[in-house]
Parts: sequence; C-alpha cells; structure tokens
Amino acid sequence: MRLFKYEPYYMFEGPTLSHPFLSELSEEQAKENLESFFRDVEDEFQDIEATVRRLEDNILEVTADISQDDSDKRVERCLIKFELVSKRATAVDLEENPNAVPS
Repeated sequence: MRLFKYEPYYMFEGPTLSHPFLSELSEEQAKENLESFFRDVEDEFQDIEATVRRLEDNILEVTADISQDDSDKRVERCLIKFELVSKRATAVDLEENPNAVPS
C-alpha cells in the first residue's frame, strides 16, 4: 500500500484556450467547490481498495495499492471538475516504511 497526500485549493488564473469564458469564483463558491471536491473524490477510488480521508487543514489522504501517477490522475479528474488545483506530497510505500509520513 502507498500513502498519498494532496492539498487542494482554488486559484484563479484567468480564462484559458480551453475555457475562454472562465470567470473568477466568489469566495463562497470557491469554498463550496472545495467541500464538493472532498465529497466526490472518494468516487474516483471506488473501483479499487482504497482509504480516502480528509485531514485537518483540507489535506486529502489516500492509501491504496496504486502508482503515484494513477492516484494523481484520479484526484486530478475531481480537481478539474470543481476548478481547483492541488499541492502534492511525495508518496510513501507503507510496506517498506510503515511509520513514514509523506512530506
């Protein structure tokens, strides 16, 4: 099993080529999107054995037997859905380092 941590947040970078009419969210809408992200992200891991938890300070913790890339793609789908971005911590292999915590 591997442990992954993400810190999702909202950051408006302006319209893009793929979203030319994108406008900035209000602070309230950004908070709602963050809450929706934490409700929906578990669905991205339903097809595998995984533990998905929300920690303090809006940190997402995922424990699963998948690669960093696979975990990132699953989280990314949900981030895009709610117009969020995320900081990612380094993955930790819990079998090799049972007491380790990703930085």
